[in-house]
Amino acid sequence: MNFSRLGLAATALICASAPAAAQLKNGSFEKPKLASGTEQIVNAGDKIGPWTVVGTGNVALIGPDFSIGDLSLQAKKGLQFVNLGGSQNTKSGIEQTFKTVPGTQYLLWFRIGTALSHDAGFGPDSTVDVKVDGESRGSITVFGHAMGQDQTRVTWRKVGIGFTAVNATTTVDFLDGDGPFDGFCGVDGFSLTIQNGP
Repeated sequence: MNFSRLGLAATALICASAPAAAQLKNGSFEKPKLASGTEQIVNAGDKIGPWTVVGTGNVALIGPDFSIGDLSLQAKKGLQFVNLGGSQNTKSGIEQTFKTVPGTQYLLWFRIGTALSHDAGFGPDSTVDVKVDGESRGSITVFGHAMGQDQTRVTWRKVGIGFTAVNATTTVDFLDGDGPFDGFCGVDGFSLTIQNGP
């Protein structure tokens, strides 16, 4: 009887000390839901669900079955994604703050999309500048031409960054790192996993 109580207490202690589940939300930008064939321009300071648009200018939330001429702008995960280039090709981006456990190592995965269209002013590569709690974690570039880029579709590549949480919440930023003459920098499919706890 005493042994059983000790076992229950030990189990409770292990559960209490385990890192909380990752809390990143709306990683594939399914909310708000857009009508088929449409996009929504979202200005700096406004929101896409739990994401806040930051930087200067705007980003574009791309709905399902959206196209420009012969170029199909399809999401990698779900039906929607964000073009960090927006309508102004400025240094705009998205930001989210979520719960973390100090001392825990996290892996943050996402997709970067490139699209090549001379008529639309897109491509061929996409660069995303990453910040964690306001500090730069460098830039990640996906080279569309090096992947045999299809000029009728978005080319997606999965990338990731690791970080160790310092506080009970962590803020991540993803900014358009392309030049002023490239109007497309797609992001989609964000997910957060725990690598190991403190």
